[in-house]
Amino acid sequence: MKPINSFLTILICSLASTVLTAQIALGRMVFDNWNTDACDMTDTAVFTLERPIRADRIEVWYRWHTHEGSIRYSLSMNGQPLRNGILIRSSCDPYQEKWCGAVDGFDFMLYPGTYTIRTERPRICQNLGSGGNGFVKVYGSRR
Repeated sequence: MKPINSFLTILICSLASTVLTAQIALGRMVFDNWNTDACDMTDTAVFTLERPIRADRIEVWYRWHTHEGSIRYSLSMNGQPLRNGILIRSSCDPYQEKWCGAVDGFDFMLYPGTYTIRTERPRICQNLGSGGNGFVKVYGSRR
């Protein structure tokens, strides 16, 4: 029975990722600290916005467990909770299959300040090139 459950989990996560990607009217990237250097793992990704944006998606670079397709996270601004959500596994590195994007789509305003994304497990990529912060991309439109 376990192989069927694993198959169904992968299928459901794959479909959810496809639907999520199709439903989001992708804005342009407004923050990106990713790079190609080797990384360690953390449970946080931090970004700072200087101007308000209408955000439609966040994505972190995450090392997934086999058969894992989603992870809970929280988003806070200057230490104040804003959102609890689920990041869905998205496109992966073709040579390191466990390293994939973890994405969530939404539609709300983010104002100037420092934001922290925290996942339930420390598997977000971070290195010196990202200033020790987890890799994060933020998409939206400037207001």
